[in-house]
Amino acid sequence: MTRELVLNLFGNPVVALDGEVVTGFQSSKVQALLYYLAVVQRQQSRSLLANLLWGDVSEAHARRSLTAALSNLRRLLGDCIVADRERVAFRRDLPCRLDVAMLETALDTQEIAALRQVVDLYRGEFLEGFYVRDTPEFELWMARERARLRERFMVGLDALAGHDAAVGNLAQAIVWMRRMVQIEPWREEAHRNLMRYLVEDGQRGAALAQFETCRKVLAAELGVEPESATLALVEQIRAGTIRHRTHQDIATQASDTQLDTAHSPAADPLAEMQSQQPPHNLLLQLTPFVGRRRAAAEIYQKLCDPACRLLTLVGAGGIGKTRLALHVAETLLTQTKLTQAHELVPFEDGIYFVSLVAATNRTELIAAIVEAIGLPYQDAGSPVQQLIAYLAEKKILLILDNFEHLVDEI
Repeated sequence: MTRELVLNLFGNPVVALDGEVVTGFQSSKVQALLYYLAVVQRQQSRSLLANLLWGDVSEAHARRSLTAALSNLRRLLGDCIVADRERVAFRRDLPCRLDVAMLETALDTQEIAALRQVVDLYRGEFLEGFYVRDTPEFELWMARERARLRERFMVGLDALAGHDAAVGNLAQAIVWMRRMVQIEPWREEAHRNLMRYLVEDGQRGAALAQFETCRKVLAAELGVEPESATLALVEQIRAGTIRHRTHQDIATQASDTQLDTAHSPAADPLAEMQSQQPPHNLLLQLTPFVGRRRAAAEIYQKLCDPACRLLTLVGAGGIGKTRLALHVAETLLTQTKLTQAHELVPFEDGIYFVSLVAATNRTELIAAIVEAIGLPYQDAGSPVQQLIAYLAEKKILLILDNFEHLVDEI
C-alpha cells in the first residue's frame, strides 16, 4: 500500500508519512536535499546537487556524501526519490501533499475560489528558521525561493482583498490587507489600501492610526518618509472626501457587478494582475538603486533594440554589475506592466536571472539556465538542443551572472 508523504515547507518545515512526523535525518543537508528536489520538480544532475550542498569538499567526497544522503532518504521515505548514475529526481506520481505546490497551483489557476481554499497554507516564510552550514549556493536558492513565494502570496492576498472589496465584503478585505502589512510592514501600497478600506468601512480613526503605523515603520525600517500618494490619501481621509460605504451602496455595487459580469467576459483580479507583466524570477530588492542612471538608461535602450542579441557588462568585482543589471530588468518589468500590448519591451516571454557562480562546466551552465526558466527535459534530444530550440521561439531576457569563468566552455 502506497503511503502519503506530507511536506509542509512554509514556516518551520515538517515532514510526515501517513500522519507520523518523520525523524532520523542524518543531517540538515539530507533535509535540504529533500526540500530542494521536491520544490524544483525536475531531475537534477548529481554534480549540481553535490556542489549545492557539499561544495566545500572535493568532488569525490561530495558525491559520496550525496549517495549517503540519498540512502538515508530512501530508508526514511521509501521510493519517493529516484536516481541513476547521473541524475536524481523527486517522484511526482506518488501521493504527496506539498504545501508550496498546492499554493502555486491555486495561484496559477487564477481563480479566487481556489486561492481561498489554500491561503492558510502560508504559515510563515519558506523554510523559516531552517539553516544549513557551509552551503552558500543552497542558502542563495532558499533566499530566492523565499522572496519569490512571498511575492506570489502577496499578489494573491491583494487579489483576494480587491475582489472582496469590489463585492462589498470590506471586513474580509481588511483582514487580507492586515495580513499583507504583517508580512511586509514596509509595503506602502498595502498600507494605503488598508487605510482606504477602513474609511469605506466607517473606521476613520483606525485609518488615521494605520497611517501613523505606516509612517513609523517606514522611518524605522527604511529611513524614508511616506510617498506622496500616501500623504495625499491621508489628507483626503482627514478632509472627509472618502465616503463611508453604506449597506445600500454595497447592495447597489453588488447588483451592478452582477449585471456587468452577465454581459462581459469573466474577469479575475488575480489573472488581471498577473497578466500585466511577463514571467520572471527576479528577487525583490529591498534597497534603493543609487546613481548610475545614465548607464542604466543606455543598457535599457540597447536591450529594447531588436538588433541587440548579446550585451556584456564588464568591470571589477564588487563594482555593482549585478545590481545594475537587476535594476534594468526591474525597469523592463515595470514598463511592460504599463503597456497592454508589450509595445515597449521585447521580452514578453520572460526575464530570468541565472546565477552561474556554482557552475563549473558547460553541462552545469545549461542546467542552471534550464532550472531558471523552468524548462522540463524531454526524452528526445540533448539538453542543449532542447534549450536552443525552446529559446529560438521565445522573446526572453537571460541575465547570466558570474559568467566570466565559463567563457572557455562556450
